[in-house]
Amino acid sequence: MEVRPGYKQTEVGVIPEEWEVKRLADVGDIRSGGTPTTTEAHLWNGGVPWCTPTDITGLRGRKYLTATARTISAAGLQFSAAEVIPPRSLIMTSRATIGECAINVIPMTTNQGFKNIVPFSDVDVEFLYYKMTTQKVGLIALCGGSTFLEIGKKQLRDYRVAVPKDQAEQRAIAAALSDVDTLLGRLDRLIAKKRDLKQAAMQQLLTGQTRLPGFHAKNGFQRSSVGLIPEDWRCLGVPQVVSGNSDSIKIGPFGSALKKEFLVATGYKVYGQENLYAKDMALGVRYISHSRFMELRACEIRPGDFLISMMGTVGKCLVAPEGIEAGIMDSHLLRLRLAPEVIDAAFLTHVFETPVILRQVKQLSVGGIMEGLSSKIIRGIALPVPSVPEQAAIAVVLSDMDAELAALQARRDKTRDLKQAMMQELLTGKTRLVPAGATHV
Repeated sequence: MEVRPGYKQTEVGVIPEEWEVKRLADVGDIRSGGTPTTTEAHLWNGGVPWCTPTDITGLRGRKYLTATARTISAAGLQFSAAEVIPPRSLIMTSRATIGECAINVIPMTTNQGFKNIVPFSDVDVEFLYYKMTTQKVGLIALCGGSTFLEIGKKQLRDYRVAVPKDQAEQRAIAAALSDVDTLLGRLDRLIAKKRDLKQAAMQQLLTGQTRLPGFHAKNGFQRSSVGLIPEDWRCLGVPQVVSGNSDSIKIGPFGSALKKEFLVATGYKVYGQENLYAKDMALGVRYISHSRFMELRACEIRPGDFLISMMGTVGKCLVAPEGIEAGIMDSHLLRLRLAPEVIDAAFLTHVFETPVILRQVKQLSVGGIMEGLSSKIIRGIALPVPSVPEQAAIAVVLSDMDAELAALQARRDKTRDLKQAMMQELLTGKTRLVPAGATHV
């Protein structure tokens, strides 16, 4: 294979001429951790932070480890033969969970589930962090075919990575990726804040504690089976908000009526809870024939139907939109045909997200264990119901908040994709941030 000018073929792939392939033993000092015996109290709760994999996974992708859940004493450090890791080293899991990384901000030690790298002076720890986060597949390959994955110190010492010789280029790469991480962090915090605001708005609006302009018929409250609600609201059971037809509360067909062998390549669609989780009725490729559809016509889904997941994330719901493919629901869905003069479907989707519903489901479930829903449980649920115009107004406010959250989440996902692309380009040298042949002091 021809290599473009300024690049060279190496054992780890094509890299710039100014880069080199190094063993990790030549990148930094590799140190192990250990665990004191738990039967000796004086070995614990001392002044030495002691890191476990839970501390790393709890970061959820954040780069810096600032504290640990547990500590050991100086005697515990000596007993375990663990090694102290100075600040700005690379902490990396090497047992069971492989290749999860962080940079420690304070001196600490770890348990035996880590191999940690104290970088030499010519290696930037931020660059090393990003580099090693891309090496999980290669690191797992070191573990062989064992059912219990673990990397030995010798194996890790001989593991090879491509590193720019110029530390200025290392720092430039790390800075570019760190900027994207900063943006991701801001987006995550903003999303969390918006979610909290929506939860607060739901608590206020869906219980009538806060009324929207134009909906103050009465100021008092009344007690109901769902708690205090405004005097001009009603507490209605699910059977009172559906159309009243015999199939207005309908669960999908039993498995024997919808076996795998009944599925065909094209025809009438079979919808499942995956459509509700993704809020996308276009998802899925399960189909049944026309004759099978006619047999199961009672389980048809039409635009405007209110759909509820029966298993998994209990109570996940969706209103079937206009333009969906003709089809039926499977046994994991329950359908409500609502009475529009009584209940607004969009309003009901927000009510189903509240603790008011979850508490009732738990109370109505056998033994108080929420293993799934049933039509009996759904029929027993009570709902706080204002006038239809007020329902619609509340739904608009909460749906607008949902749309804002969805836009932020889409921006975050796009930014994460951008980061992955940048890592692929920058950490392999395909794209250079420092001109080829440049010299930096």
